[in-house]
Amino acid sequence: MTQDNRLVSGRLPEDLAVMQSLFERDGTFRVREIEAADHTMTVLCFIDGLVNGHVLNENIIRPIQHAQLAGGSAEQIIRQTLATATCRPEQRFSELAFMVSLGNGILFVEGIPDAVVIDIKSWPVRGIAEPDNERVLQGPREGFNEALLTNVALVRRRLTGSDFKAEYLRFGEVAENGLCLCYLESCVDKKVLQEVRRRLEGLELSAVLDTNYIAEQIRDSRDSSFRTIGATERPDIVAAKLLEGRVAILCEGCPTALTAPYLFLELFQCNEDYYVSYHYASFQRCLRIFGFFLSILLPSFFIALVCYQPDLLPSALTFTVAEARQNVPFSTVGEAVLLLLIFDLLRESGARSPSNVGQALSVVSSIVLGQAASEAGYVGAPILIITAFAGVTGVMSPRLFGVSLLYRYSILLLTSVCGYLGFCIGFFALLLRLSSIESFGVPYTQYAYLSSQRQTGDTFLRASWSRLRALPVFPVRERGKGH
Repeated sequence: MTQDNRLVSGRLPEDLAVMQSLFERDGTFRVREIEAADHTMTVLCFIDGLVNGHVLNENIIRPIQHAQLAGGSAEQIIRQTLATATCRPEQRFSELAFMVSLGNGILFVEGIPDAVVIDIKSWPVRGIAEPDNERVLQGPREGFNEALLTNVALVRRRLTGSDFKAEYLRFGEVAENGLCLCYLESCVDKKVLQEVRRRLEGLELSAVLDTNYIAEQIRDSRDSSFRTIGATERPDIVAAKLLEGRVAILCEGCPTALTAPYLFLELFQCNEDYYVSYHYASFQRCLRIFGFFLSILLPSFFIALVCYQPDLLPSALTFTVAEARQNVPFSTVGEAVLLLLIFDLLRESGARSPSNVGQALSVVSSIVLGQAASEAGYVGAPILIITAFAGVTGVMSPRLFGVSLLYRYSILLLTSVCGYLGFCIGFFALLLRLSSIESFGVPYTQYAYLSSQRQTGDTFLRASWSRLRALPVFPVRERGKGH
């Protein structure tokens, strides 16, 4: 945003002319002239549609009309005249322009070299509702909306006390937007907090309309398909992350909050895990982890068995596969790639179709096309079952869907060329990639081993609340120097 270094002069016509030049050709900019009881002239500037009309009339205009303002100061007007909760003096026109764009009123008084910024915001915002992509059967139903102050309040309500910190920042060279950096003073890792601040300070953006604008620039391993910074629309999840020592970033105009650091195991955790029995939650979490690796490896492992070492299969299964492929015109690899592409096309078409027909369209199309292709002899039934199972298990962890897609095709191609060697190369390349990633200085696979269950009680399994460590699980207790 272009900075205006001019200051308020106290001469009403000049100050008003500067404000009008800053908002030239803006049809929503409003100017209201008010004469005080002692005939002192004042001007109130605001943006139509962003202010509370009742507060404007009853708490600002009416008190000024009955006030004696001659010879006073901005501080006296704030203390004695205005009946609003938040007011402050300001001299810089650059700051005044930004405050007006946020929905504040700016009061200029003849003879006073300070303007008064008055909080009269009344943003049109969406109501608080449960996020569609993070619904739960049990637990809170609240979700973030597009108002930054509302989102911070939803988190603060869950983390009462002075330990909760909210640092407000501004970014954007063309249009300035507000960000809020949230953390718990006693829990956060100071090294992580400093690293987040350092990366935010290095941002160069024209505007910040969504937290993804920030996430792509401050995340680790930008060329990696794995997410190294979390994203959620639920305030209860953000509160839980802050209790574990993480940092959250909220953005004006976006209902998604970012959390950092972000570990691999968090991709398999669900907010509902903490609102149901820990036995059931642990079982479901193990299913998600197993489903992720199954989705990536199952088609490739089947290709390696059938094409390179069919003698490892039971005799009955070998005859079944061979009989099913008697009249199929494609190779086994061609079948697998073709079916996986068809499955992904149907899934994408269902996701992009209207919600009332998308799901039904994808399900019916999958059944009809699969059955027709099998009966017509274009594909064999065994590979159809394998690819369908791989596609379905890939949906169990939505946050890993892109990763599943990428590695599934990569390992499948490696296996089709090199057999078991290609399968092993692809699998170990996946593991090496995971072990090489960091998230704000924290290893991505931290706590992704069985012995960590004793440390945190919340890894592959979730322990009962009587054993679950609540504050903080990482990394402050391991690298907590200076805390």
